Amino acid sequence: MLPDFPVQKSKLKEIWTRFLYRRQQEYLGFWSSVPAQTHHEGASWSIERADGTSDRQEYKELGSVFSVDMQEVPNLTSDKLMEKLDAVAKDMAMQMSQGIFETLNETLGGGSLSCDIHKIFVD
Repeated sequence: MLPDFPVQKSKLKEIWTRFLYRRQQEYLGFWSSVPAQTHHEGASWSIERADGTSDRQEYKELGSVFSVDMQEVPNLTSDKLMEKLDAVAKDMAMQMSQGIFETLNETLGGGSLSCDIHKIFVD
């Protein structure tokens, strides 16, 4: 029977998970400094503003595909794995920032503050 190396696998998982998170934060740029909370349950979230108004929205699903083909495994170096994880981080950050822009435009839309928020931060 081959050894499983659970301790080493756990350490590698932790290292690559931290790498993925850090890269995602770098790709988010300014938005990475905005406070965030993780919710493990529920189908919606709500916000109560200082002026007393509130808003409830359903969560938007974000996801990215990470796969390693069996033919890649023999030559899979840490650099190649880093490239794959970097692509996932970039994709997730893009989805997150697009969601933020959509929410801001919806919130600002229709009033005197309406503007193309994406142009303000990206252009």
